Amino acid sequence: MKALIAAPYFHPYIAGGIKYAFDQSLCLKKAGFEVTAVAANHESNKFKEEKIKGIKIYRLPAQFKLSGTPISFSWEKKLKEIIEREKPDVINGVLPAPFIADLAARIARENGIPFILTYHNDISKQDLLGKIFAKSYYSVIGNKTLKISDKIIATSKYYAKKSVHLKKYLNKIEIVPPAVNEELFNLKVDRSWLKKYCHLKNKEVVLFVGCLRKGYEYKGLKYLIEAVSLAKKEIPKIKLIVAGGGEKQKEYRNLCKKFGIENDVMFAGFVPLEKLPLYYAGSDVFVLPSINDCEGFGIVLIEAMACGIPVIGTKAGGIPAVISNGKDGVLVEPRNPIELKNAIIKILKNRKFAKKIALNGNKKVLYEFNQKKFCSKITRIFREAVKK
Repeated sequence: MKALIAAPYFHPYIAGGIKYAFDQSLCLKKAGFEVTAVAANHESNKFKEEKIKGIKIYRLPAQFKLSGTPISFSWEKKLKEIIEREKPDVINGVLPAPFIADLAARIARENGIPFILTYHNDISKQDLLGKIFAKSYYSVIGNKTLKISDKIIATSKYYAKKSVHLKKYLNKIEIVPPAVNEELFNLKVDRSWLKKYCHLKNKEVVLFVGCLRKGYEYKGLKYLIEAVSLAKKEIPKIKLIVAGGGEKQKEYRNLCKKFGIENDVMFAGFVPLEKLPLYYAGSDVFVLPSINDCEGFGIVLIEAMACGIPVIGTKAGGIPAVISNGKDGVLVEPRNPIELKNAIIKILKNRKFAKKIALNGNKKVLYEFNQKKFCSKITRIFREAVKK
């Protein structure tokens, strides 16, 4: 059996939805599928063909980006050629970044090939141009893609019912939450490395992990920076570590200066996957302060929980499907630095509470978000699609 994955980008590009697509590809390969991926080239504006862990990858040049989404008018022709060459039994498109998944859906329909759509989150923009882009996308392209998909994979029932676009198609939605790589993220990770390496002895470390590129403002980092500035009044030894690269780092550095905490924030830049567990395990609390439905799940939350540290998230997007407030984490209102500050202080000052939610979080990850369950569900969905 052959499966083709059409995604905006592909491994080793770092983003939650892209990591999900790569994990999915590895599961399918292990189950006996021959897997091919087609994506925009994130490194250069050239065509590239390569293999990573037995997965054939076609990287296509993009002509331009629209609201952070790679686009090329040549993709339709190229995608048709690749599909004709590879002859997949099933095609999978990955959203939210539009166009390549939408093209794949239409080509699959034309050729009578089963099409599965992996839908991570709604397109939700804050600025006027972005809002026009999102509305136009769904009106002209997106709604039809949802309609013609044979199956839709969503990461939580909570988000599927909440989404304006997904809730119309609950009858063909399959829920497959992301999985944690238990070999990387676990309770055995060295908890002393981070504070030793970064000279943070006696510091109370708050960790944020996320892209600092344009289009990722929905991660809500600016609210966390303000919250830390407020928390510093009660916890002078607080230290915020920002793990993630991108062109907006300078803007966030300036914001730290504005709030007078430039010496209390460390911008670690891009952290390779193999080193990320050391950042989680060495921190005292992890925070994902996302502000809207662009946060379809929050894979970083379950990575942190797997490493045994307490987590804070917002009541935005699919985060409430991951955190049970007060039991295995803390939920606060989005865009509310005061609530966020209070949650940070509660965890840092109440060790008993912090230990309880961290332990419960770790147990939840091991039971609900493990690789075995993820692979079993993905393999079943793709095999059923081929049989039909």
